[in-house]
Amino acid sequence: VKLPTNNSANLTLPIVNLSSSFLLPNQTLTIRANFKPTQALIQDPAGNIFKLKFVKSDGFYISKFRLKKDVVLGNYTVVVDGIVKHFVVDSYSIEAKFNGTAVVGKVHYYFVAPKFVEYVVGNKRRRIEVVNGSFVIPIKGTVLIECGNAKLRINVPKVKEFGFVNESITITTGFKPCVAYVKFGNTTRNLTFKCDNGSCIATFKPKVIGVYAVFVDNVTLNVTIDSYRIDASVNGSTVLGKVSYHFIPPKFVNYTVMP
Repeated sequence: VKLPTNNSANLTLPIVNLSSSFLLPNQTLTIRANFKPTQALIQDPAGNIFKLKFVKSDGFYISKFRLKKDVVLGNYTVVVDGIVKHFVVDSYSIEAKFNGTAVVGKVHYYFVAPKFVEYVVGNKRRRIEVVNGSFVIPIKGTVLIECGNAKLRINVPKVKEFGFVNESITITTGFKPCVAYVKFGNTTRNLTFKCDNGSCIATFKPKVIGVYAVFVDNVTLNVTIDSYRIDASVNGSTVLGKVSYHFIPPKFVNYTVMP
């Protein structure tokens, strides 16, 4: 098609742009046109029609469309003076738990699969890839997970993995658990947490060696309890000895030379 030439005027093609082709509940879509529209609307997946009003700003005509929290999800159509554009509205939710070594989870979605989740530990924000809706965060600690409009905080209790008989073992959490107990063999003992300034602490004192299972809500942590014995004798100017153990060999011994 050959357009007529007019040297005294410039031909400007009508252009309509959307701020994004993917949105989430509570977000705002911005429609920008390089001309003043006479008829403009948005149609949602349920067939509802929303008329658009444009305001001139910086040489363009702008319209904003705010999505409600309970917005209809799916494919939307924007029509501005016969120019058609499309965008998708989706909503995410996160399901995750601590499996003893890492936080594993899934992001549930309806239309557009997320590529990553962001997580915050302390003051550091990182992101990790989502594969087929699933993710693994290799961390032992409280973590805030975010993806789109979804947020989930996983409070992982802290307890050392190794201790000794008659030593006080401390469990620390950032919340007050609903269910918490220690299990050893067929014996179960409830844990009582005391909370202060956002930190909750409970303790128990193991009486025999073995592996103790600490249950805090939906998280299970194992603590290995051992008992050492030292046998030593003096051989001239040298002390020779041996440390007996049951599970975990010691790396060193402390000694003090007495006067």
